[in-house]
Amino acid sequence: KREVTEYPIDVTTNENNSGVTVIRHELGSTSGIAYVSLLIDLSMIPLNDLPVLQLMTRMLTKTGTSQYDPVELTQRIGTYTGGIDMSILTTSVRSDGVDNDVITDCNTM
Repeated sequence: KREVTEYPIDVTTNENNSGVTVIRHELGSTSGIAYVSLLIDLSMIPLNDLPVLQLMTRMLTKTGTSQYDPVELTQRIGTYTGGIDMSILTTSVRSDGVDNDVITDCNTM
């Protein structure tokens, strides 16, 4: 039988008075690599502007910066990180009064 290791989860609300909730947990055997996920609430963006977000995520890593052209930026990302990836996750918001059994996670079906 395979041994399962439980890692504690640490939740900090209002991290450094920023208004941001931070959730931390250890990962086993990452060889010193920090895996980071950032989630940003985009609910304030008008529905008509949502298609532009996909373009924005590509522009952040593919168009270069004031100091690095696109090739140099890609090389620096590859040299100093395990890679940077951005994507958009769209989920529905559950209305009050909706039975929890009605909402399913498609990843676990």
